[in-house]
Amino acid sequence: MRRAVKTRSARREAVAEAAIGVAEREAPTPKGVLLVTGAEPSLGASQTIRCANYETAWPQLNALDLRGQDAEVPCLVLDFEDQAASLDLCRRLRSTPRLAHLPIIILTDTREAAMAVLTAGANDFCLRANAAIELGARVAHCLRLHERSAHTLRQQLLTGAKERLHRLLHKTLEVESVLAEIAGEIAAAVCADACGLVVFGEGADAVLHRALAVSAEHDESAAISLEYLKLGPNPSLMAHRPAAPIFGGLNGSASAPLAELVWPLNSEGQQLGALACGIQGEFDQIAMNWLDGVALTLGAALANARLYRQSQQTSEQLIAQVRERQQEIERQKRLTEKIIDSLPVSLYVVDRQLRIVAWNRNREIGGQGIDRQRVIGRSVVDIFSKMPRQMLEQEFERVFTSGESLRFEQESNVEGVSRHWLISKIPMRLDGEAVTHVITLGEEITEQKKMNEAILHAEKLTGIGRLASGVVHEINNPLATIAACAEALQGRLTEATALSEATQVDFHEYLKIIHDESFRCKMITNSLLEFSRQRQAEKTELEINYLVEQTLQLVKHHPKFKRLQMLKELNADLAPVFANEGQLKQVFIAMISNAFDAMDEQGCLRIRTGWHYNKGQRFIGAEFADNGCGIRPEDVAKIFEPFFTTKPFGQGTGLGLAVCYGIVSDHRGKIEVDSQVGRGTTMRVLLPPYIKATEAQKNAQG
Repeated sequence: MRRAVKTRSARREAVAEAAIGVAEREAPTPKGVLLVTGAEPSLGASQTIRCANYETAWPQLNALDLRGQDAEVPCLVLDFEDQAASLDLCRRLRSTPRLAHLPIIILTDTREAAMAVLTAGANDFCLRANAAIELGARVAHCLRLHERSAHTLRQQLLTGAKERLHRLLHKTLEVESVLAEIAGEIAAAVCADACGLVVFGEGADAVLHRALAVSAEHDESAAISLEYLKLGPNPSLMAHRPAAPIFGGLNGSASAPLAELVWPLNSEGQQLGALACGIQGEFDQIAMNWLDGVALTLGAALANARLYRQSQQTSEQLIAQVRERQQEIERQKRLTEKIIDSLPVSLYVVDRQLRIVAWNRNREIGGQGIDRQRVIGRSVVDIFSKMPRQMLEQEFERVFTSGESLRFEQESNVEGVSRHWLISKIPMRLDGEAVTHVITLGEEITEQKKMNEAILHAEKLTGIGRLASGVVHEINNPLATIAACAEALQGRLTEATALSEATQVDFHEYLKIIHDESFRCKMITNSLLEFSRQRQAEKTELEINYLVEQTLQLVKHHPKFKRLQMLKELNADLAPVFANEGQLKQVFIAMISNAFDAMDEQGCLRIRTGWHYNKGQRFIGAEFADNGCGIRPEDVAKIFEPFFTTKPFGQGTGLGLAVCYGIVSDHRGKIEVDSQVGRGTTMRVLLPPYIKATEAQKNAQG
């Protein structure tokens, strides 16, 4: 008895192992029914199943080998003599993941065992006594329920896969970045052996991106062929079967050739990409419908991606153009600012509210300069608070109202130095005809004023010269006659005896005065004549130290020469000058004589020679510095005017320095004057150094 039990148990385990193996291998696609029994086949059950057009399999205990059969298992009917064997096999089948949903029917002898059958995981039971009548209907019912459940489950899986695809597509507009994930999701959803995605470019054969997903059973080095993916202009949205295999390296490794289909990814009649799938067997209608929808979705996504790329490129081009334009505007702005700052004038701009909106660099420098950061945005009347507010407002209002420029001269005094400005207020119009801003230009004309005064002075001297040249000859003749008559009268007085001695003395004195004053007038007229002459004096190469020494020899007989202190500081390292000796001696004598007249008997005259610089030009200078009474500041600018003198009446003609000025100017030199009242005066004669011409220059000139 024990032995029989062991034998029955062993047989039961063997049958269960065989059933699990067959079911695990053949469960996915329903084609037939597997009837598992523990003894001889039940004729009633098998006949019922065959009458319902289902296949049957009868595993034998001694020769159980169903692995090579193609029949797949949609339903298991367990008919064991031992009820416990059926329940044990059912539990083991349910614990296997692939077979968890496989329909199982167990044949029992009594209804009391039905509860145990259902608890073990069976879908249904059938009494052996009623198998001929009920089993076929129960099998059909289980298969219908299983098919519905499988269809629902698959739809749920495909819906979930489509939702994941939508999330991937919504995650980014750059579909190319998630192509590999999309291909993997599609392959998993339809149980494809291979899935490929290709994105075409703008060109005819350009491929932007590609992705390939294969099942684990195939080689990862497999590739996708692009030859049959481009389906021509305006391709149909339906799936196409390629003329040749698309997936290389897969068909050879598979047990059977793959069924391959290509879906064009279209948008507005243009193919933007392709979806290719390969599967062993054939695509069912559910998979085809799902892939049709995926292709439409991917086509729209690729269209959006292309639009996004185009808009991105357009945006980048616009950004580049805007950036380039901004850079050009900045360059123009910097150029304009540099131009305004480089102008040798002071410039600022005010708006209608008299707020300062521009302030150039020349307005920042100098004693009256103000940093532009302190003035931009402020009222001009607050900045120029020292100027009359009403006058300033009226000037700007006049330009704003009339639209015409306003020009006038203005004088300022900075640290005791008088400066002259030419002020121009110019209207500016940004839009339309109304004046929106006023540009104020301030140009310093101090030097120009001095030049104009110098020109007027030169014209005055020229006029005086012309007048003198015409008058001198007319005056000299009467003066010569008066002097001759005076001399003749003096000669006659010596012969006259009728006059008393006192009268003769008076006559001699009066005649002498007439004679001397006549010659003095002649000397003045001769000086005027000499001043008016514009002849070119002969010049030679001279040493300025030699001219100083020769001049001192000429004035050593002056009454003050021996009483005054005389200091000489002569620089021996000086270049020669090109000058007229007599004229320069006349200039130096005038300088020394004026110094003698300005000092008392305790005075000191210092004579220095050396190099000097004036406005970047190099000169050789002779300097005459005294410690006399000095010249008033208002008289310094007048000392070179003809007939102007600060000496007492009768001691000067006012022509000495005017003649000196003409002589030095004729030598292309300058005269500088530094004087302080009560401390003395320094007169500085500056002459350009003489540069000898080379032989080549002489030959060129010859």
